[in-house]
Amino acid sequence: MASSTESTTTSQKHLHPYHDLSVSELEVNDATCEKIEQITQEWETIAKDNAKQKDHESTFLSLFSLAGTMHFYMVLRKHDPKKFQKDWGKSKIFVCEDTRFLDHEIQAIAFVDMLEKENFVKISLLTTNPHNVRSELNKKNIRHVNGAGSAIIYYLANAFRQRIELLADNDAVEFYKKCGFEEGQKYELSKHTEMHLSVEKIQRLFQTA
Repeated sequence: MASSTESTTTSQKHLHPYHDLSVSELEVNDATCEKIEQITQEWETIAKDNAKQKDHESTFLSLFSLAGTMHFYMVLRKHDPKKFQKDWGKSKIFVCEDTRFLDHEIQAIAFVDMLEKENFVKISLLTTNPHNVRSELNKKNIRHVNGAGSAIIYYLANAFRQRIELLADNDAVEFYKKCGFEEGQKYELSKHTEMHLSVEKIQRLFQTA
């Protein structure tokens, strides 16, 4: 299914266990970046407002930071394309869409680097719509979905069958562990932890696929 931002790969809706979610890679062009810029700016605002509440304050602050970082790089591409090309020129953009509604709203976004020489996939940034956080604030939100971030990870594991690495906020470590990742080095000062999903675990995950 092609989205309004010209999806370049086939949707993997039936290759992961998250019904009503569709994952695809988007072509990195002006239309895509404009759309991602608008979405992440909206998510940044939502997360900032929700972080004022006591419920899951740290989680919303983490999403605020991630959405803000994505938004910054989309703006950077527009105003300083050379620097964007240098920092992110080889990155791919993957999105998870909610297919329950006609607009197929994007619910999670990932910036991914394919490190062929090192033979692994690096998730540089992965964030979700703040409405998807399991919180009292989102209980009655009909746009809330479960598994948008997990669906992207499942897609990448199935599509590339290579080790996946990322640097996670400490608040997100348990989420990634539930997805099969193992912890690596911890950085106490920045409150981040290296995480990896091994090829062996990926093979076991899809041995009956």
